[in-house]
Amino acid sequence: MQKGTEIGSWMSVLRVFDSVGNQSTYTALTDSQFELETNTSNSVPTIRHLSGGIVTVEDTVQRGLRQSFSQPFALIGEFGVGGYAEVWPAQIEGRSIALEWFADDELLLHEEGIRLSLTDEFEGKLLAAKVSVTGPGFRDKVIHVKARHPIGDSAADSNSSAGWTYPDGVRSLSRPMCFTPQPISSLGTARVGWAIETYCPYTNSSSFGYPTTKRFVWFSDSTPRAISTRGTYKIESSDANRNLYMVYEQVWANGFWVAGVEQLESSILPTIQSQRPRIKGRIAVGKTLTAVPGTWTRGTKFTYQWFRDFAPIPGATAKTLRLTGLDVGEPLNVLIRGTLDGYNPSSKVSTAISRRPVATPDVQAIYINAISSYVPGQSPPVTEIYASPTVDPVSLEVNESLMQKAADFWAPHFDGTSVRVIFVSTSDKSDTWIDDFFNEHPTWGAAETIRQKINAHGCGWAYANAGSVVQCVPSADLYDDNDRQVVPHEYTHLVQYGWDSQNQSQTTPWMVEGMANFYGLALGVASQTNGALKINKSLADHATQWDHLNGYPWGSFRVLSIIGGQDAEDSRLLFRRGSDLWTNYLLGSLFSEWATRTIGHDSYAQFVRDLLRARTQSSDISETDSICLDYFGMTLDELSYAVAPYFEQRSVQLKADWR
Repeated sequence: MQKGTEIGSWMSVLRVFDSVGNQSTYTALTDSQFELETNTSNSVPTIRHLSGGIVTVEDTVQRGLRQSFSQPFALIGEFGVGGYAEVWPAQIEGRSIALEWFADDELLLHEEGIRLSLTDEFEGKLLAAKVSVTGPGFRDKVIHVKARHPIGDSAADSNSSAGWTYPDGVRSLSRPMCFTPQPISSLGTARVGWAIETYCPYTNSSSFGYPTTKRFVWFSDSTPRAISTRGTYKIESSDANRNLYMVYEQVWANGFWVAGVEQLESSILPTIQSQRPRIKGRIAVGKTLTAVPGTWTRGTKFTYQWFRDFAPIPGATAKTLRLTGLDVGEPLNVLIRGTLDGYNPSSKVSTAISRRPVATPDVQAIYINAISSYVPGQSPPVTEIYASPTVDPVSLEVNESLMQKAADFWAPHFDGTSVRVIFVSTSDKSDTWIDDFFNEHPTWGAAETIRQKINAHGCGWAYANAGSVVQCVPSADLYDDNDRQVVPHEYTHLVQYGWDSQNQSQTTPWMVEGMANFYGLALGVASQTNGALKINKSLADHATQWDHLNGYPWGSFRVLSIIGGQDAEDSRLLFRRGSDLWTNYLLGSLFSEWATRTIGHDSYAQFVRDLLRARTQSSDISETDSICLDYFGMTLDELSYAVAPYFEQRSVQLKADWR
């Protein structure tokens, strides 16, 4: 036995010698698949089985080239009476495949096809198949694959096996498993360092319910990489120029199970080797700056975009930039994007230069300027406020004031006269006030929902739906400046619901939560003492949560490295994908900062309103691009590069202030 690779299992290597010293070597690829590695023996080994009968070892004299394959072998199918079993792959170009089927190690006579129908006689038995692969000029290859579970007493009903279809980019993908991103998606090809995700699996059967276990084995060509219970795999640099496969199975409580194989449509491309560019030249009106790429993969073709004060300079897309009076004194960057056939692109941003020391973004000013249109009394008082008697009156007064401030600020964009606010405290997890309240107003919510949230999160949380805000208010001794963002955050959600009742945009998935988080900080925290520091700490906390959620050490700031100069292509991918709450809070807030300093609060609010009303789905890139062009003069993808220098500067600030 030898220690296994990354699959988390083991690897068995069997070496068999005959009486005259000839040797045969057999290697286990996974715990249910073995293949013949080498064969120099002229006799049949006496050892016939490995690992309790999983594999029968056969040895024959062979001549010709040793066969190797760029994919795994597996049993797939719907393993219940009335279902089927099948060997995958069913065919290999230029080779012939012959099969022998076994049930509980007994050969099934007259069953030699790729697919085996599962009748009553197979119930409770373990299937296996002997796969013999032959081809002109090659040694014969024998591979044994075995099912991991016995056959169940029945197959799933037609509802669960009929399948579902989910959109990805410009195409649809059908069950039982799919990959994202697909190569022809608007997100481009999968990149080294990023996780491939599976979705649209078997979900539930109307008669069997949900699966009790799931298992995923990932292969790079025929090499096993990982075994997990989650349908994700992080692409490694060693996967470049190889095909990625996922062998999956799902098991139901009644013994029915399914297995299948999915292949990413194209091989994993290596990423162009790149270097952060530098800028050469003297900063003065009329002088010319030159972008110096540095060392990149040979043959790389470059495009350029120059930035002034962390925003793109219109038309400045040459290798050189002739300086004007607008440029002198401002921080200047250049972004170089490299492309090369057969490679994933790379984009790098230069370090900012300026005639005087480069000024980092003035965070507090950005947030305060974003709400400069705030005028007290613009909105009628928010009067429909219901507070549990257990809520601390000091905290309640602060929250009521912040609610009114949010209503006044958003008055030009939203009529808040019908807003309903419900304040509770941790005591309400056992107090009866919420029971009486929701018995009187059953359509406003449920007491049990609030108790569950209190038990799970304590206090400080809130949620909003169309017309209502519910918040658990900390007591005055626990209430801090970070709690001040909660009410204006949720009120911003009410504004978004007012713009469109669905309140989502799949093309910009971070927009809804990110915008609310930004204005929550702007209205509740920015004006406080050390407001910039508190804003940065809050955003850095979201970054640490992202690290934790994605399997990185707490406080390692992996996500800040992604947006902090690692490669603008990775920053772009994160910007385009969004997804989890912490990504949405972080990226949405940073984009809101950049957008409000670029086009102002009113235009930014109208931009979000138009996106929400368009109800853009993941395939609606053209409509999203049209809206982005109206407000920023750029498509969504161009925006993802436009924010790269600003995101990089902010990542440095967030890391520094979190420590």
